[in-house]
Amino acid sequence: MAGRRDSLLAERVQQQRLFAQQQRALAERHAAMGDEARQLEREVELLKARVEIARRNEAMHREQFRQGYIAEMRLQLIESETLEQVVRLGAQERSLMTARREQAVVAAELAGLPPKQHRELALLDRSLAQLGQERVEVEARREIVVPAPGDGTVTAIQAVVGAAAGNTLPLMSI
Repeated sequence: MAGRRDSLLAERVQQQRLFAQQQRALAERHAAMGDEARQLEREVELLKARVEIARRNEAMHREQFRQGYIAEMRLQLIESETLEQVVRLGAQERSLMTARREQAVVAAELAGLPPKQHRELALLDRSLAQLGQERVEVEARREIVVPAPGDGTVTAIQAVVGAAAGNTLPLMSI
């Protein structure tokens, strides 16, 4: 029973260490995801600027095409470059949304860790309490009731605590 108690206590300590490690790892992951999201936000802003430049360039070339200064192939090439910038911007915005969503998932895991730790430790504490109760019950069962052959008051006890009792010597006198 002592071995089982030691095992439960060791498991409790191990669970506390594990939860602390998980909490640190999730906090670090959450921070890293925040850094990544901020970097993606900067890249999105740069791509928005590039799209704006591409649209102005396209408008300028469209006007030059209308006036007959450039060929239609050149205008199509410029339009293609604008579309490419718009597509890159959309892809980067989707990456940013994904990063934010993943960060929210990690934040939820981080927030759910303390209640989970509390449940796990409470379960171990209940097991320890149950083990203590079983120990008390075992100790209580160690007391042996010796029925007397008749009614009366005990006048002398010949038995000694810890000594072996046999059927040749009386334990007490009535």
